[in-house]
Amino acid sequence: MLAALDASGQRDDTLIIYASDHGETLGQRGRWGKSVLYADSTQVPLICAGPGFQAGHQVTTAVSLLDIAPTITNALGAAADPDWTGKDLTRIAAQPDNPDRLVFSEYHAANAAAAGMRLASSDWSYHAYAGYEEELFDRRADPLESVNLAANPAHRAQLRQMRAALADICDPHRVDALAKADQDRLVARFGGPDAAFTMGPSGATKVP
Repeated sequence: MLAALDASGQRDDTLIIYASDHGETLGQRGRWGKSVLYADSTQVPLICAGPGFQAGHQVTTAVSLLDIAPTITNALGAAADPDWTGKDLTRIAAQPDNPDRLVFSEYHAANAAAAGMRLASSDWSYHAYAGYEEELFDRRADPLESVNLAANPAHRAQLRQMRAALADICDPHRVDALAKADQDRLVARFGGPDAAFTMGPSGATKVP
C-alpha cells in the first residue's frame, strides 16, 4: 500500500493509521488469548503518519481506538459527532504529553462471569469488576501489572480518584446487569444455552 502511495505521489497528503483491535496475553497469568483487562490484552500499537503528524514524534498520552474516528473526520474536513468520546489524534499529538488523560475499556463477552471495566492513563490502570476485587497498577513501575496496589494505603488517593472517574462514566454493577439481560435475550432467541453452545466452529483455523 505504501509503495502504491509513493508511486501515485499521494504519500504526503494521505492519512495512514496502523492499529490492532486487541493484544494477546501470550502465557501471562497462565492465559493464552485476550478476554482480560490487563495491558497484555488491551494495549495495541497505534502509529499515525500524514498531514498533522510530525515524523518520529512519540506520544505518551493514553489514547484509544475511539480516537481514530474523529481523526478521520477531521482529515476529511467533516465534523465529528458531538457524542463521540474520542479526540482527534493530530490535536493530541500537537499538545504536551498528558499523563492524566484516561481511556476506558470494558469486557462482557465469551461467557464472562462479570463485567470488567478498565481506566488507564500513561501512569496508572484501574480495573473494576462486578462482584470481584478491584485492581490498581502503577504502569511505570510495574508494566506487567503484576502487583495490585488497590489495598495499599500509600495509594488510597489514586484509588479514590480512579473510582470517581469511573463513576462519572458508568456503574459497573448496573452495566453488568444490563449486559447479562441482553445476552440472555440473545441466547433465548437462538434456542437457549444448549443450542447456543453448539453454534459456530469448535476451534481455530487448522494449522497448515
